[in-house]
Amino acid sequence: MWHALKSSAVLFIPQVAIILYTNLNKTMLGTLGNKTFVGVFSNALLVTTFFITLISSVDTVLMPHATRLFSQNKHDAGYVMIQRVLNSEAYFTIAIAAGIIALSDKLIPWFFGSSFSDMNTVLPILGLLVVVIPGGMSISRQYLIPQDRIKEYNNSVYLEAIISVLLNFILIPPLGAVGAAIVSVSVEALIWLIRLWDFWKKAHLGYSRWQFIVNTLTGIIMILVIKCLTTNMSATPTTTIIQAILGALVYLLLTTILKANPALPLLKQFWDDFSKKRNRHSKIYLHKYII
Repeated sequence: MWHALKSSAVLFIPQVAIILYTNLNKTMLGTLGNKTFVGVFSNALLVTTFFITLISSVDTVLMPHATRLFSQNKHDAGYVMIQRVLNSEAYFTIAIAAGIIALSDKLIPWFFGSSFSDMNTVLPILGLLVVVIPGGMSISRQYLIPQDRIKEYNNSVYLEAIISVLLNFILIPPLGAVGAAIVSVSVEALIWLIRLWDFWKKAHLGYSRWQFIVNTLTGIIMILVIKCLTTNMSATPTTTIIQAILGALVYLLLTTILKANPALPLLKQFWDDFSKKRNRHSKIYLHKYII
């Protein structure tokens, strides 16, 4: 019990630090700016947090599996699994981030109201958190923690908290909620890159460059297509649904054509296994029929 409690406490402290500095952003916005900034930033962050929580649930499910692989000294298998998770995760997070950027101007007026018009600038910036936070969390939950590298994980969290507070003091007074959004994305991106570099040094694995680049370019094309085709449409729920469907079709079509869809190898493997089973059953049936 005491051994487990000690280990849990080591992981509990950085979680407290994360909660403190993420809420400190709002406190500093209210102190250095005004309550309007707090409302704009909080609601924009709420949108991105929903998707981050949804995507990060995969890490919670896979962390015991990663721990088992590393405890059995199957490091190569663990590293390959992490790489696959990163690539699959990036495929969806880039699409979601691009969708948030493309849909924000038509979504905000009918969903949040005209008083939150400043979110048109803040929400697209915070939308990038959907990419960088799950990426950093995947490496920490499936690489650092299963390998008992708690110190490195904690240090990255403390560094994140210190940099966030310092940059907020600098950017919030002149930029308000936009400054807080820039700080959040910049700090999370920095920690994501640090953890990714650490993983690459150890395993020489990371994101598939081709897939990540193609997914990013496809996301940009998706944004442009949505903006161009729906620019004259009114801000209604119907418009948002049309934009979401249009964006999903463009993203799926282009990534599939350019072979940057991580689901394609899985579908191919499933089809190959199905074909083998079907051929085997056909041969057995034919053999019995002939006999």
